[in-house]
Amino acid sequence: MACRLRYSVLAAALGLLGSCSPYQRLYTDFMKGRSSIRYIHTSKKEFKKTDNRVNVSLPVITDSRFKSAGNVRHVKSTVIPLIVFNSWDYRYECEVGQPLIIENLPRFIQASVIAESRRSGTFGIDSVSNDSGLTLEIAVDSLSAKGPYSNIGFASYLLFVFLSHRDESAGPGVAYSRFHYRLSRAEATILESTVSSSTSLTTLSISPISKFHEGYRANLVECLGDTFRKNTEKIIARINLLLKK
Repeated sequence: MACRLRYSVLAAALGLLGSCSPYQRLYTDFMKGRSSIRYIHTSKKEFKKTDNRVNVSLPVITDSRFKSAGNVRHVKSTVIPLIVFNSWDYRYECEVGQPLIIENLPRFIQASVIAESRRSGTFGIDSVSNDSGLTLEIAVDSLSAKGPYSNIGFASYLLFVFLSHRDESAGPGVAYSRFHYRLSRAEATILESTVSSSTSLTTLSISPISKFHEGYRANLVECLGDTFRKNTEKIIARINLLLKK
Protein backbone atom coordinates (compact mmCIF):
# COMPACT_ATOMS: atom_id res chain seq x y z
CA MET A 1 0.00 0.00 0.00
CA ALA A 2 2.85 2.42 0.91
CA CYS A 3 4.62 1.68 -2.37
CA ARG A 4 1.43 2.26 -4.34
CA LEU A 5 0.87 5.54 -2.51
CA ARG A 6 4.46 6.59 -3.24
CA TYR A 7 4.01 5.98 -6.94
CA SER A 8 0.69 7.86 -6.94
CA VAL A 9 2.31 10.90 -5.32
CA LEU A 10 5.24 10.68 -7.73
CA ALA A 11 2.97 10.47 -10.76
CA ALA A 12 1.04 13.51 -9.57
CA ALA A 13 4.27 15.46 -9.00
CA LEU A 14 5.66 14.57 -12.42
CA GLY A 15 2.37 15.44 -14.07
CA LEU A 16 2.40 18.81 -12.33
CA LEU A 17 5.96 19.54 -13.48
CA GLY A 18 5.15 18.87 -17.09
CA SER A 19 1.66 20.31 -17.32
CA CYS A 20 2.31 23.69 -15.68
CA SER A 21 3.33 25.98 -18.51
CA PRO A 22 5.98 28.59 -17.54
CA TYR A 23 4.20 31.13 -19.76
CA GLN A 24 2.61 33.17 -16.97
CA ARG A 25 5.86 33.71 -15.07
CA LEU A 26 7.73 34.59 -18.27
CA TYR A 27 4.97 37.00 -19.34
CA THR A 28 4.84 38.67 -15.92
CA ASP A 29 8.61 39.08 -15.57
CA PHE A 30 9.19 40.24 -19.16
CA MET A 31 6.33 42.74 -19.17
CA LYS A 32 6.35 44.13 -15.61
CA GLY A 33 9.43 46.35 -15.82
CA ARG A 34 11.21 48.76 -18.16
CA SER A 35 14.74 48.88 -19.51
CA SER A 36 17.01 51.68 -20.70
CA ILE A 37 17.85 52.13 -24.36
CA ARG A 38 20.87 54.36 -23.68
CA TYR A 39 24.12 53.63 -25.47
CA ILE A 40 27.65 55.01 -25.78
CA HIS A 41 28.66 56.92 -28.92
CA THR A 42 31.68 55.25 -30.50
CA SER A 43 32.19 57.16 -33.76
CA LYS A 44 35.38 59.02 -34.64
CA LYS A 45 35.39 62.61 -33.39
CA GLU A 46 35.39 65.43 -35.94
CA PHE A 47 37.05 68.65 -34.78
CA LYS A 48 36.75 70.68 -37.99
CA LYS A 49 33.43 72.50 -38.00
CA THR A 50 31.86 74.69 -40.68
CA ASP A 51 29.51 77.61 -40.18
CA ASN A 52 26.48 75.52 -41.15
CA ARG A 53 23.91 74.98 -38.43
CA VAL A 54 21.05 72.49 -38.44
CA ASN A 55 17.87 72.50 -36.39
CA VAL A 56 16.68 68.99 -35.39
CA SER A 57 12.92 68.77 -35.09
CA LEU A 58 11.44 66.39 -32.53
CA PRO A 59 11.30 62.99 -34.31
CA VAL A 60 8.02 61.13 -34.66
CA ILE A 61 7.34 57.41 -34.26
CA THR A 62 5.09 56.42 -37.16
CA ASP A 63 5.25 52.65 -36.59
CA SER A 64 1.99 52.19 -34.69
CA ARG A 65 2.73 48.52 -33.95
CA PHE A 66 5.58 49.48 -31.64
CA LYS A 67 3.34 51.65 -29.47
CA SER A 68 1.77 48.52 -27.97
CA ALA A 69 3.17 47.17 -24.71
CA GLY A 70 5.06 44.33 -26.39
CA ASN A 71 4.08 40.71 -26.07
CA VAL A 72 5.04 37.16 -25.14
CA ARG A 73 3.52 34.82 -27.69
CA HIS A 74 3.17 31.07 -27.25
CA VAL A 75 4.68 29.32 -30.27
CA LYS A 76 4.78 25.63 -29.39
CA SER A 77 4.49 23.21 -26.48
CA THR A 78 5.17 19.48 -26.22
CA VAL A 79 4.57 17.54 -23.02
CA ILE A 80 5.13 13.78 -22.57
CA PRO A 81 3.55 12.66 -19.26
CA LEU A 82 4.30 9.07 -18.19
CA ILE A 83 4.12 7.37 -14.81
CA VAL A 84 7.87 7.58 -14.05
CA PHE A 85 9.05 9.98 -16.72
CA ASN A 86 7.87 13.38 -17.83
CA SER A 87 9.41 15.77 -20.40
CA TRP A 88 8.40 19.19 -21.70
CA ASP A 89 9.39 21.59 -24.44
CA TYR A 90 7.85 25.07 -24.34
CA ARG A 91 8.68 27.69 -26.99
CA TYR A 92 7.74 31.38 -26.95
CA GLU A 93 8.50 34.61 -28.81
CA CYS A 94 9.19 37.72 -26.73
CA GLU A 95 8.74 41.16 -28.28
CA VAL A 96 9.56 44.60 -26.89
CA GLY A 97 7.09 47.49 -27.14
CA GLN A 98 7.53 51.20 -26.43
CA PRO A 99 6.05 51.03 -22.88
CA LEU A 100 8.87 48.62 -21.90
CA ILE A 101 11.49 51.33 -22.57
CA ILE A 102 12.34 53.89 -19.89
CA GLU A 103 13.17 56.80 -22.18
CA ASN A 104 10.75 58.90 -24.20
CA LEU A 105 11.82 57.71 -27.66
CA PRO A 106 11.28 60.91 -29.72
CA ARG A 107 13.21 63.02 -27.21
CA PHE A 108 15.86 60.35 -26.82
CA ILE A 109 16.44 60.16 -30.59
CA GLN A 110 16.56 63.95 -30.87
CA ALA A 111 19.15 64.16 -28.07
CA SER A 112 21.13 61.31 -29.62
CA VAL A 113 21.23 63.00 -33.03
CA ILE A 114 22.46 66.22 -31.40
CA ALA A 115 25.11 64.35 -29.38
CA GLU A 116 26.33 62.41 -32.44
CA SER A 117 26.40 65.56 -34.57
CA ARG A 118 28.52 67.37 -32.02
CA ARG A 119 30.84 64.38 -31.96
CA SER A 120 31.23 63.44 -35.65
CA GLY A 121 29.42 66.18 -37.58
CA THR A 122 31.09 68.98 -39.50
CA PHE A 123 28.24 71.36 -38.68
CA GLY A 124 26.59 72.93 -35.68
CA ILE A 125 23.31 71.46 -34.47
CA ASP A 126 20.58 72.22 -31.96
CA SER A 127 16.89 71.72 -31.28
CA VAL A 128 16.01 75.38 -31.85
CA SER A 129 15.62 77.32 -35.09
CA ASN A 130 18.66 79.12 -36.49
CA ASP A 131 19.51 81.69 -39.15
CA SER A 132 20.82 79.14 -41.66
CA GLY A 133 17.31 77.76 -42.17
CA LEU A 134 18.50 74.12 -42.24
CA THR A 135 16.05 71.73 -40.58
CA LEU A 136 16.41 67.97 -40.07
CA GLU A 137 13.21 65.96 -39.69
CA ILE A 138 13.19 62.27 -38.73
CA ALA A 139 10.34 59.77 -38.85
CA VAL A 140 10.93 56.35 -37.27
CA ASP A 141 8.73 54.21 -39.50
CA SER A 142 9.80 50.71 -38.43
CA LEU A 143 10.89 49.32 -35.07
CA SER A 144 11.28 45.78 -33.82
CA ALA A 145 13.12 43.92 -31.06
CA LYS A 146 12.18 40.30 -30.49
CA GLY A 147 13.47 36.77 -30.17
CA PRO A 148 12.65 33.21 -29.08
CA TYR A 149 12.57 31.81 -25.56
CA SER A 150 12.56 28.11 -24.64
CA ASN A 151 12.00 26.06 -21.51
CA ILE A 152 13.00 22.40 -21.95
CA GLY A 153 13.36 19.71 -19.28
CA PHE A 154 12.52 16.32 -17.86
CA ALA A 155 11.83 14.63 -14.55
CA SER A 156 12.05 10.91 -13.84
CA TYR A 157 11.97 8.44 -10.99
CA LEU A 158 14.08 5.30 -11.39
CA LEU A 159 14.89 2.81 -8.64
CA PHE A 160 13.93 5.26 -5.92
CA VAL A 161 16.17 7.98 -7.41
CA PHE A 162 14.53 11.19 -8.55
CA LEU A 163 16.23 12.92 -11.50
CA SER A 164 15.28 16.22 -13.10
CA HIS A 165 16.78 18.80 -15.43
CA ARG A 166 15.54 22.10 -16.82
CA ASP A 167 17.18 24.33 -19.38
CA GLU A 168 15.93 27.84 -20.16
CA SER A 169 17.49 29.81 -22.98
CA ALA A 170 16.71 33.08 -24.73
CA GLY A 171 17.74 34.10 -28.21
CA PRO A 172 19.09 34.56 -30.69
CA GLY A 173 17.15 37.81 -30.93
CA VAL A 174 17.13 40.56 -33.55
CA ALA A 175 16.49 44.31 -33.25
CA TYR A 176 15.71 46.47 -36.28
CA SER A 177 14.92 50.11 -36.93
CA ARG A 178 14.39 52.29 -39.99
CA PHE A 179 14.58 56.09 -40.03
CA HIS A 180 13.22 58.28 -42.80
CA TYR A 181 14.93 61.68 -42.71
CA ARG A 182 14.61 64.96 -44.57
CA LEU A 183 16.96 67.96 -44.56
CA SER A 184 15.37 71.16 -45.82
CA ARG A 185 16.07 74.88 -46.15
CA ALA A 186 13.14 77.28 -46.22
CA GLU A 187 10.73 74.39 -46.83
CA ALA A 188 12.74 73.19 -49.86
CA THR A 189 14.08 69.64 -49.56
CA ILE A 190 17.81 69.39 -50.17
CA LEU A 191 18.29 65.81 -48.89
CA GLU A 192 15.79 63.03 -48.26
CA SER A 193 16.49 59.36 -47.73
CA THR A 194 16.00 56.29 -45.51
CA VAL A 195 18.49 54.42 -43.34
CA SER A 196 18.00 51.08 -41.60
CA SER A 197 20.07 48.90 -39.29
CA SER A 198 19.79 45.63 -37.41
CA THR A 199 21.63 44.14 -34.45
CA SER A 200 21.62 40.48 -33.44
CA LEU A 201 21.55 39.10 -29.92
CA THR A 202 23.28 35.78 -29.21
CA THR A 203 21.65 33.04 -27.16
CA LEU A 204 21.64 33.92 -23.46
CA SER A 205 21.87 31.83 -20.33
CA ILE A 206 21.36 34.12 -17.35
CA SER A 207 21.35 33.06 -13.71
CA PRO A 208 19.42 33.19 -11.46
CA ILE A 209 16.22 32.35 -13.30
CA SER A 210 14.35 35.11 -11.43
CA LYS A 211 16.49 37.67 -13.33
CA PHE A 212 16.61 35.79 -16.63
CA HIS A 213 13.38 37.16 -18.09
CA GLU A 214 14.17 40.76 -17.14
CA GLY A 215 17.69 40.34 -18.48
CA TYR A 216 16.36 39.17 -21.83
CA ARG A 217 14.14 42.24 -22.12
CA ALA A 218 17.06 44.51 -21.20
CA ASN A 219 19.28 42.91 -23.84
CA LEU A 220 16.65 43.28 -26.57
CA VAL A 221 16.18 46.95 -25.68
CA GLU A 222 19.96 47.44 -25.69
CA CYS A 223 20.16 45.92 -29.19
CA LEU A 224 17.43 48.29 -30.37
CA GLY A 225 19.48 51.19 -29.03
CA ASP A 226 22.44 49.93 -31.05
CA THR A 227 20.38 50.17 -34.25
CA PHE A 228 19.56 53.79 -33.32
CA ARG A 229 23.29 54.49 -32.96
CA LYS A 230 24.04 53.01 -36.39
CA ASN A 231 21.22 54.93 -38.09
CA THR A 232 22.23 58.20 -36.46
CA GLU A 233 25.84 57.78 -37.58
CA LYS A 234 24.69 57.13 -41.16
CA ILE A 235 22.52 60.25 -41.20
CA ILE A 236 25.28 62.50 -39.85
CA ALA A 237 27.83 61.08 -42.31
CA ARG A 238 25.47 61.75 -45.24
CA ILE A 239 24.82 65.35 -44.14
CA ASN A 240 28.58 65.87 -43.74
CA LEU A 241 29.10 64.88 -47.38
CA LEU A 242 26.31 67.16 -48.58
CA LEU A 243 27.45 70.25 -46.69
CA LYS A 244 31.07 69.82 -47.77
CA LYS A 245 30.11 70.34 -51.41
